[in-house]
Amino acid sequence: MVRARRDHNLPRRWAGRAVCGRGSPRSRYLQDRHVEALGGRGRTDRLHPLSGAAPVLWRGRSRGYYWTSHMSNRPDAIGLFWEDLPPVRGKGSKGARTIGPMPRIPATGWQTPEFPNLSAAKVVGLDTETYDPELTKSGPGWARGAGHIIGISMAVDDGTSWYFPMRHGIDPDGKQILPPEEAALNMDPEKVLSFVRHVLQDQRPKVGANLIYDIGWLRQEGVIVGGPLYDIQFAEALLDSETPGVGLEDLAQKYLGMGKETSILYDWLASWLGGVANEKQRKHLWRSPPSLAGPYAEADASLPIRILEQQWRAMEPRGVLELFDIECRLINLLVRMRFKGAPVDVGKAEQIYEELGGELTSIEGQLKEIAGVPVNPQAGASISTAFSRLGIPAPKKVDKKTGESKVSFAAPLLEDIDHPLCEKILEYRRAAKVRNTFIKGYIIDKHVNGRLHCSFHPLKGDTNGARSGRFASSDPNLQNIPVRTAMGKRVRQAFVASAGGRWRKWDYSQIEYRMLAHHAVGEGAEELRQIFINDPDADYHEVTIELIKKLTGIDLDRRPAKTINFGLIYGMSEKSLAERLGLTPAAGKDLFANSPQAAPFARATMDEASREVHNVGYVTTILGRKSDFPTWTSKRYEPGAPALSYNAACRRWGPYNIQRAHDHKALNRKLQGGAADVMKKAMVEAFEAGLFEEDACGMPCLTVHDELDFDDTTDPDNPMWDELRRVLENAVPQIRVPIRIDDSVGPNWGEAD
Repeated sequence: MVRARRDHNLPRRWAGRAVCGRGSPRSRYLQDRHVEALGGRGRTDRLHPLSGAAPVLWRGRSRGYYWTSHMSNRPDAIGLFWEDLPPVRGKGSKGARTIGPMPRIPATGWQTPEFPNLSAAKVVGLDTETYDPELTKSGPGWARGAGHIIGISMAVDDGTSWYFPMRHGIDPDGKQILPPEEAALNMDPEKVLSFVRHVLQDQRPKVGANLIYDIGWLRQEGVIVGGPLYDIQFAEALLDSETPGVGLEDLAQKYLGMGKETSILYDWLASWLGGVANEKQRKHLWRSPPSLAGPYAEADASLPIRILEQQWRAMEPRGVLELFDIECRLINLLVRMRFKGAPVDVGKAEQIYEELGGELTSIEGQLKEIAGVPVNPQAGASISTAFSRLGIPAPKKVDKKTGESKVSFAAPLLEDIDHPLCEKILEYRRAAKVRNTFIKGYIIDKHVNGRLHCSFHPLKGDTNGARSGRFASSDPNLQNIPVRTAMGKRVRQAFVASAGGRWRKWDYSQIEYRMLAHHAVGEGAEELRQIFINDPDADYHEVTIELIKKLTGIDLDRRPAKTINFGLIYGMSEKSLAERLGLTPAAGKDLFANSPQAAPFARATMDEASREVHNVGYVTTILGRKSDFPTWTSKRYEPGAPALSYNAACRRWGPYNIQRAHDHKALNRKLQGGAADVMKKAMVEAFEAGLFEEDACGMPCLTVHDELDFDDTTDPDNPMWDELRRVLENAVPQIRVPIRIDDSVGPNWGEAD
């Protein structure tokens, strides 16, 4: 509580006005709080002119004067909460909003704990609270050197938990913004880190939620966590691949019927900083008083232990405990990979950016020559004008929801039009995408001292990750850089090896088709497996080309053969297959009719995967990963029929007229999930064998699709690469055909072929 200034005269226009304007939640909140503060009559009190009253500011503007009639004879007793302090401007970019005065801090009774003796604990739960200013823009700041830990929470298996606040209220300039009594609750960071380092280095299991985030921040502060790591978000993704949410709040509600202690904390932050009182307030946690954050943070460490107990009982009958172990053993590896980062040549990227700018200008000129008017390739109205001038019918796309046809200049529609205008529009868009998204957005804007520290996501989470179990990446997402195109190669050429080193790319050769051979059933399945056993380097597409030629007389090139193989195992329709290959409907029909005869096992294996979905509701990969199909649809063909929950589908069509939806994706999920099993098991084994240490092959800097990439600075004759190949090719002995790694080397990623 502070005393009001007395150097302001109260304007007479405020006489008789309410303490706060009625109606707004903010007004009611302040008036109710001042009933407690001033002992007054609440909303019925009126302001009276009196020299010495202090104006109340909110977001930089005068909102009136807090002065109640019953205190008019006690000018020295005017009491204001912290919320009545003048506002401060928030840190940030131009246009940052103004932060209002800090609200009164409600009493919680929470006190800074003593360091406990945890020697008797069998399991330790952990969580970090952080100041992470670039999280939404560039990913967790621990690998980029942006931000810091503000507190660490720990819990043990008997339910006891502690929170050790370290840096609450310290702004980016190093100034303390909290009241002295709250700032005093912060503990000495060095003492906290020393205690945590001592506890977490042992071999007891550590449990948490989103542990890659926490382990990264702890490592950044010099704390190396030992022992098995168990992440409840990984467990949930394995228990339900279609789960709508794996956040701690969601899991606590699901398994324990309770949420986190958040209401007081989030309400307080929202009343001060605006916004809704929910998880979005986490970004402001560094501003919060330890007395409010303490109960919240303690739950973050204790709840995962209780949740895992129930998840474990569910994982055993589902058959995913082995996979859970593999996924969790990846955590330390993925943290270290992100710390290392991928080296990039920023100068090269800037050069490509300028070159592409010139190319875009040139294409704009060519478009004007073709159309006779300037054309903006990104604007539908501009393209429509050009189409009209040239007499080209505007392409239309059917809206699946309404059934209406609407003009659209989306890339797939333009690709079907044989006209130079469309070719140049598509060329422009591809170049602009590469220039703005990949070169500038990914490399120039996100590098830190010549390295990109992207995040790797092994499983589906709330915001990132893939349901298949394959790795996803973000900040930046290097997996969506075009593959095997001239533009994609230009982007990859900016990823360069360190001085004196080589970019080394290790790619699983046709891993999905090897998984197909493993799971294949029906006619020709054993013959296919025998081909790979006899020749481990056999090319699946070449095998298919020979078989199709024997049956149809058609001598396909490799690219069409790949399209056919892709279509056969992923359920591509006859029409789509013909369109992708550029064939007439008759030729496409003939090819489609004969292709399954060349590879009869493909259709049989696809049908078997669909039957698995209909029988048990999921498909299972080679290591037991389950991909769920929880939605249902009508057995009868119904254009545009939605996929619904079981109860909703029963209400719409009846329980005997429904079947699992999307079963045509079953084989795809099975093969992709199996490829993920192989990659992850191999990475774990290589990591734990020491092959990723700097005195062996070095830490991978990227994993993209089926490849591992290295900034290789080792001796060219380093024998450890042969050992790494052996591990990667033999990590999953259950597979019934040999697996092969393609190893390529070059000065940069684009030329490592």
